[in-house]
Amino acid sequence: MLISGLLSMKPKKKKGTAPFFKKGIMVADGAMGTMLQKAGIQQGECNEEWNLSHAETITDIHQQYIEAGAEMIITNTFGGNPIKLKTHGLSERMAEINFAALSLAKKAVERSHSSKKILIAGDIGPTGEFMVPLGISSVEDFYDNFNAQVEVLVKGGVDLIIIETMTAIEEVEVCLRAAKESGLPVIVSMSFNRDKDGNNFHTMMGAGLEQFVEISTKGNADAIGVNCGVISLEMDEIIQRLRKLTTIPLMAEPNAGLPKLIDGKTIYDLASEKMGELAVRLKNAGANIIGGCCGTTPAHIKAIAQAIR
Repeated sequence: MLISGLLSMKPKKKKGTAPFFKKGIMVADGAMGTMLQKAGIQQGECNEEWNLSHAETITDIHQQYIEAGAEMIITNTFGGNPIKLKTHGLSERMAEINFAALSLAKKAVERSHSSKKILIAGDIGPTGEFMVPLGISSVEDFYDNFNAQVEVLVKGGVDLIIIETMTAIEEVEVCLRAAKESGLPVIVSMSFNRDKDGNNFHTMMGAGLEQFVEISTKGNADAIGVNCGVISLEMDEIIQRLRKLTTIPLMAEPNAGLPKLIDGKTIYDLASEKMGELAVRLKNAGANIIGGCCGTTPAHIKAIAQAIR
């Protein structure tokens, strides 16, 4: 059951959304987590805390992606909402962590001296929890959680908000509402896998493509997309289906192939040139924004940029 009717709390004055997407293909950056693993972050550490303790590392990662050809970089705030940070005992430092992330992204843009406009997207990921009746958190709890992070990102000066790797349509609905109230453009991306029958795609929590488009359109998302999942090499098929359902911009962020567990570590081994070939398929399928998710590096983003241009 969708929760549209329950989202009447805390009404805010609606603002007009500023345009962010122009004709052509926009290149987004790649994985932050993968790059942090290369930099030495240990399993169980909080990626977002590195905005405070390893600031130069975060700035350098952003800069590498810009130099590789990314026109949009995504802040290191995927797990930066209060509920998620609570698992690391960092919920009280939410504002500090998110502000730091914005500062580092801006510093990378300044250092890059790029002749192009580099957009900074404030990243919001799932809470990792469930709303009632599956969990104990209420709709209002989730709204307050996302709204708190959105307000910090907006004050920090992001150009747009990106909501990523969602699997529950109810969580998308709440997060999208909070994000759109900022007046900034909003991209919503969910993670889909192929059904057992091989004919359709659904998220882990059962959301289908049609439902995703319906809720995103109702919530006035400025772009929608797909990221992560184990069907990254088939993501062009999902984009093709989404393009038949909507005319708004579509974003695709595939993983660097299928994950493999080697010596206790998750490895993605898709060669960068193969990512370039996939980017061309995604472009032909109707994608307007193409970046990378798990396992991707600046080399993959460079291959994407070269392939689609």
